[in-house]
Amino acid sequence: MDLLDYNEWNKINEQASKYKVIGTFFEMFGSYRVDLRVSDNTGKVIIASGGEGTSKEQAYNIARKDFDLKAKKIGVAAPSIDKLSATTE
Repeated sequence: MDLLDYNEWNKINEQASKYKVIGTFFEMFGSYRVDLRVSDNTGKVIIASGGEGTSKEQAYNIARKDFDLKAKKIGVAAPSIDKLSATTE
């Protein structure tokens, strides 16, 4: 893991105070769904992206491609695949 410089650290802290980024996945019968969402500090979802695939990685990559295009405008990053929470929905 690389050390962050002061400016990068401040940018991450600023993002954390403005936005909440959530990533979830769901698996059923060998099919996966990954959802990535960004909400503002009021709880309103402002970015939502999802992907489906035969593996968690495939679904994540599909969701991440769309998420990165949308999130670039506000400067937030998607959670890594190992940070996704399992859902039962």
